[in-house]
Amino acid sequence: VDQHGASIVRADVTQPSIVTVAFSHCETVCPTTVRHIMSARIAAGRPSMPLFIVTVDPWRDTAERLPTIARQWALTPTDHVLSGDVAAVARTLDALGVGRSRDPNTGDVAHAVVVLLLDGRGRVTQRLDGDASGLTAALVAAAR
Repeated sequence: VDQHGASIVRADVTQPSIVTVAFSHCETVCPTTVRHIMSARIAAGRPSMPLFIVTVDPWRDTAERLPTIARQWALTPTDHVLSGDVAAVARTLDALGVGRSRDPNTGDVAHAVVVLLLDGRGRVTQRLDGDASGLTAALVAAAR
């Protein structure tokens, strides 16, 4: 579900979109990645391209917290932060090929930076792993 309480499935992606993973308790990489993606959209001339952020921490990023997280990350009206029950989120992350490891003491989740570009049918057209620095160029190329 997203911050508006809407259920989102891949078939709902009917226009080119960006997917990434993050969690709200992260104070370093995750907020930086989200800001970078939002800046890359603007730099590429695609500020309203939808962004879907799937939490890697459904234990703490619950559906009830998603509106707060969306505000915290200054998401636009076309953006979605997604969570759900732990098993459903795990299936989604597995389907996206996102490895992660949760620290049982802190609750923090170690994961790589993953940014996916989707076509208008929900299919992955490009994957950036470990670094999103090439995103602006990828967005410009995808618009051609």
